[in-house]
Amino acid sequence: MRLKTNVSLFLLFTIFQLNKSNAQEPAILKKLKQRADYFQEHEQNDSAVVYLKKASSFAAERKMFSEAINLLNKAAILLHQEQKFMAALHVSKQQYRLSRKMGNNKLIANALNNMGVQYRGMGDLQQSATVFISGLKFADQQQDPTPKRKIYNNLASVFIDLKDKKNSLFYATKSFELARVLNDSLQIAKSLSNLAISEELCGQLANAELHLKMQADISLKNGWNDILSDSYNNLAEIYVKQKKFQAALKLYSAALELNKNDTESEDLAFLYLGMANCYQNLKDYKMAASYFDRSIHNAEGQMKRNDLKEVYFLGAEIKEAAGDIQTALHYRKRYQKLNDSLTNLETQKYIHDLDQKYQATVRERQLTQQTLEINQQKFLITLALIVIIILTASGIIIYLVNKSKNQAMKLVLLQAQIHPHFLFNTLNNLYALSLNKSDDAPGVVLELAQILRHILYECNEGKISLARELEVIEKYIYLERIRYENRLEINFHIEGKTGEYQIEPLFLLPLVENAFKHGINRMEEGWITINVEVKHGLFIFKIANSKPLEEHNQLQQKRRYGNIGLDNIKKRLKILYPKKHKLKIFSEPEDFIVILKIYMN
Repeated sequence: MRLKTNVSLFLLFTIFQLNKSNAQEPAILKKLKQRADYFQEHEQNDSAVVYLKKASSFAAERKMFSEAINLLNKAAILLHQEQKFMAALHVSKQQYRLSRKMGNNKLIANALNNMGVQYRGMGDLQQSATVFISGLKFADQQQDPTPKRKIYNNLASVFIDLKDKKNSLFYATKSFELARVLNDSLQIAKSLSNLAISEELCGQLANAELHLKMQADISLKNGWNDILSDSYNNLAEIYVKQKKFQAALKLYSAALELNKNDTESEDLAFLYLGMANCYQNLKDYKMAASYFDRSIHNAEGQMKRNDLKEVYFLGAEIKEAAGDIQTALHYRKRYQKLNDSLTNLETQKYIHDLDQKYQATVRERQLTQQTLEINQQKFLITLALIVIIILTASGIIIYLVNKSKNQAMKLVLLQAQIHPHFLFNTLNNLYALSLNKSDDAPGVVLELAQILRHILYECNEGKISLARELEVIEKYIYLERIRYENRLEINFHIEGKTGEYQIEPLFLLPLVENAFKHGINRMEEGWITINVEVKHGLFIFKIANSKPLEEHNQLQQKRRYGNIGLDNIKKRLKILYPKKHKLKIFSEPEDFIVILKIYMN
């Protein structure tokens, strides 16, 4: 609570100072960067990214393109650290467009490198390699070999993921040679990782061992514990292949000691897995299972899909050897499912995309008229269905009002307020798409039909699965994405086991609808961030949205942020969760934040 209060006071103070210095453009940029730094220091990366984007837009509008690109680069790094690869890719593409506008080949190469990194994080290795190679064309035109070395190293990582021995070793060697030309110890140390892994992939274990020991010596000399930990981990894998399991265990233990103060380190999962693998080969299945169990949570939250596939395979073998057949079967199924998915991505996606583009071009003219007719028919059917639902809901409400005025009736009335409000909004969206003959109309009709089915058959129950409630919200977000297109940036993150808890139907929808309604207007871009977390029976729902920039009179402000949606939520909380909830609302000049906590147990 104290941290939230401090954050609010900080925002109020910096916003006051920002308004005070409107005439000083550099001062405004400085304030925005200070806000971003503040949130980053307090590990609130989502908020830091928001202000980095604002600062970048401000700089770009004033032709300060180098500054704008640098800010976007920082935002992409933060999003990548949070594994929000799609959002990071969007930022990297903005970085690329500005770099092209400047005509600076070095910045273009760096932007393409960032895009390739995001594609790799998403598992799209084909597109990642394509973008990296495009970046090389611009890096080749620079006297400074730094951008080229970076792209060579990242290309080596992609081909290592693809188990491509020839290309991985070729690009890793190129990266290492350029690092030596630069005489940069840090870049040499980083390049040695991929070089050793590529040599190991090619069966050149002696060379790999030599280069990893060289990397370890450089890291020890300079105090780079993170790289030293990687050296120990990779060298231990060499020893495992040579069946030197005791020597490997010593290296894994040394690496764990380096990471003992960082419980969130991504290296922990790999190190625990390495220990598990060693003990399995030593036939100590109890210790192997113990270390595997320590690793699996971090592995599923942090590892790339290609690495996670190998984790499931190892887990199945360890659990089977330990006699836990049921758990072994569970991991075997996960391995098979993920392996099939990755194979599809790596070997079929590129051909599939080309075929889809060709088929779309062939069918486009043939289907235009047919699609329009179908959209019109579905629109009429949907309209009729909506009218029936509204009339039915109205009849139910009138009946309940006449029958009873107790607390249960109030709750039903509050829930019934949601349905027509949501339906009319979606109907307006669908009507606009139909007028514009949009190809998105069939998708809107399909998603709307699923939501209507939810309202008709599931909302009559007392409670539904929290996972199902969040699924309905995702469908609603899909409808709104189509409506606002690229004018609205939406981030939706779920953490925890939502399927284990229940909640009243459409309980959270008014908050989401309120954010969309007030997060953007017709003349500007906006953003909405939704974070859901479930842990130990505590459900946390945080939703934040931007506010439109133009000024409004007090009557409009009251109407916008004192609306029926929030009143509805407050009343239902008092009835359903008395003394088991907390609702906080922060209305800042540029942001509107709602934090809801419910003690489910």
